[in-house]
Amino acid sequence: MVNPGRLLAVAPLLLAVAMHPMHTSSAELSYDLTARRAELVVRVFADEFQTLGGDDAARAARVAGGIVITARDGRVLRFGLGGIGRRADIVELRLSAPLDAGLAGARMLDTVLFDRYADQVNIVRVRSGDRTGTLLFTRGSGARALP
Repeated sequence: MVNPGRLLAVAPLLLAVAMHPMHTSSAELSYDLTARRAELVVRVFADEFQTLGGDDAARAARVAGGIVITARDGRVLRFGLGGIGRRADIVELRLSAPLDAGLAGARMLDTVLFDRYADQVNIVRVRSGDRTGTLLFTRGSGARALP
């Protein structure tokens, strides 16, 4: 049996959790050796995507603008939008950029939605050849070397 006093004690905490969703994005970065392209799939919650204003293309450009990858030669990659997909409450953006030299020695910064949510957390899974790794970005994170 639930103690009513305990239930009342934790009610504010439960209400705060219900009113404060998790703010996160996830991405997968890979390198296509045949096409010589960096490929990036970014997933954000649909309701957060909608808050960016404008049409889907404008919102996608804002998301893509929050990701900066600098190749080992110092060139910043320019990602083009390959498509936008939706599954349930997730929006998936498919982006790609030409890259001759591969991901080795490159650096990445992911600030997607940092301007909207102070608690935003972005997770990036990187695959390049036989190397894989995961990068975690929070507000104040700097650029990270790709694994």
